[in-house]
Amino acid sequence: HPTNGDIFIAGDTCVRRLRDGQLSILAGKPGEVGFATGPGRDARFRKCRGLSVSPHADSLLLCDYDNHCVFRIHLVTSEVVLVCGRPGEKGKLDGPVSVATFETPGKAIEAENGDTFVMCVESHRIRRVDRLFNVSTVSSGGLIDRPFDMVYWPKTSTLYVGGGSIVAV
Repeated sequence: HPTNGDIFIAGDTCVRRLRDGQLSILAGKPGEVGFATGPGRDARFRKCRGLSVSPHADSLLLCDYDNHCVFRIHLVTSEVVLVCGRPGEKGKLDGPVSVATFETPGKAIEAENGDTFVMCVESHRIRRVDRLFNVSTVSSGGLIDRPFDMVYWPKTSTLYVGGGSIVAV
């Protein structure tokens, strides 16, 4: 099992793994900002935020608040891939993942059906990236006032958002 009781910590520019009392870098480099995917230590981030473990516990989802992107970090290989967002381009555009833009993602959660939900803090939005890589806005505006956390409950397919909203998905 790739997570093996590990603890993962998102710092500003890297993700660390605590295993058996030893702290190591999983992805990124402390103090080096930028944007890059690839092998874990070669990846670059601007401001790492919310981490979540995939339903199969084989990868992490990481939000890069200042790059306006979400990444997947494969736990066995440490490979970092872009899930959604356009590096450094802030926006609210829905559509195919190749053109959709995000604004300050704070947390991303993958549901068991493969959909990924992204909480965008500054734009007060919850976005969905479906299995076909299309992005849509699930909730925005007055329903969510500065969301700060999000939890997915698979039994009822409900997304709970800290900031005063419950969204059935």
